[in-house]
Amino acid sequence: GPEGCRAYSAAAALDLFPYMEAYSLVLGAFLLLVADRQSWSTARIYPWLGLMALFADVGETVILRNSCLSVVASGEGGILSDVWIQAASVSNQLKWTLVLVSVGIIAAGFLMPTSKKPEKTNPGEKAEQQEALSGLPQR
Repeated sequence: GPEGCRAYSAAAALDLFPYMEAYSLVLGAFLLLVADRQSWSTARIYPWLGLMALFADVGETVILRNSCLSVVASGEGGILSDVWIQAASVSNQLKWTLVLVSVGIIAAGFLMPTSKKPEKTNPGEKAEQQEALSGLPQR
């Protein structure tokens, strides 16, 4: 009813910021580390999974919050639209699928040995690096 919708609307404000941004940035950062560690052909898209989960979560929360606000505005007897509830449900399922896939990729990426080969430097480049470092003060 309207009281539950008011309570949800208040909680949704905290959900929109900073919670959503925090978990999507953490997921994205770990996925970026995995992409840098592994040479998997799909690794370039991993960091985007956290952002896609964020968009799905925002969609879910905004849909439900706006639906609740419309129930509050209509007074007693207002109901949430089935179409909007289904859209929020799809957003929720997409969000959790992306989060679980991300966690799986992160676990696999750190449990498996690094598949990227170290970059080779040519001998001339190595000599230049040593020469540049020799001019630095010694401890």
